[in-house]
Amino acid sequence: MGKRVLTITMNPSIDKTVSVKKLIPYGLNRVINSRIDIGGKGINVAKVLKSFGMDVTAAGLIAGKWGNFLLNSLKASGFSVEFTETCGEIRTNIKIVDTNVNRTTEINEPGFNVETETIQRFMMS
Repeated sequence: MGKRVLTITMNPSIDKTVSVKKLIPYGLNRVINSRIDIGGKGINVAKVLKSFGMDVTAAGLIAGKWGNFLLNSLKASGFSVEFTETCGEIRTNIKIVDTNVNRTTEINEPGFNVETETIQRFMMS
């Protein structure tokens, strides 16, 4: 039996990526396509490791309706999950891809506030 890898994501995210033909700052930009991905450093590592056939458990903190979406997405993709719930909502990051020059502009939210008690519950789980 292979070894299981544990990744920890304390500030998970929903990453919305939109593509535009040419980014016009302060102007109207029409989206040509978009997608939503689950993310955060540990989750991104877990996805790469799983693509190499590794057995991965994703753990960390989670909050809100987007947090539930993230957990369900991980489970649907075959991950074991060990997240501790907290108050608030996970962050949403927006990536704008300018297809004219193949460059990306990122707008990242800070994420939820974490109480000491939440960290203690996470450490005990």
